[in-house]
Amino acid sequence: MRSQQHRKDGDRNEQAHSRLAFQAAQERGDEHISVVAQRSAKSQDLPHVRTAGNQSLRDIAGEAREVIERSIEDPDISPALIASTLGISVRTLHRSFSTSNESVMSLVRRRRMQKAHEDLVQSDDIAKVSEIAARWLFSDASHFIRNFKSIYGATPAAYLKSLENSRDS
Repeated sequence: MRSQQHRKDGDRNEQAHSRLAFQAAQERGDEHISVVAQRSAKSQDLPHVRTAGNQSLRDIAGEAREVIERSIEDPDISPALIASTLGISVRTLHRSFSTSNESVMSLVRRRRMQKAHEDLVQSDDIAKVSEIAARWLFSDASHFIRNFKSIYGATPAAYLKSLENSRDS
């Protein structure tokens, strides 16, 4: 009895999450995600959910990457939201990334860091590091600086200085 109630609660939570994903996509004006999320929300009432058997894991990972690119600025992006948008389970989403060297969220972090890097190079202003970190949803500037240094081998300030020196040469 308890497991049936737990399952029902989980189904209700999944339905609510799908509806929220649909509403959020509509508010952002993202028609593709909106349509997919709406379909996902409606399919929650049906026993059929897309599985890897219906589609290759590589295709699912590709679709997930597209959703991530379109939703990269969404602070609520998560494996659950991505899976719901695609109409698949979170487990299937993670399985689709199992052959790559990164998880779903590590891809999100990497893409956000690449976008932050582009913004930093374009702004050419070290004073904007905190703004860039916040824009790309890093918890704070020090977290951003540590991650930046681990990827690019230098702090943002040192990186910009080396770019400036290489331009002057």
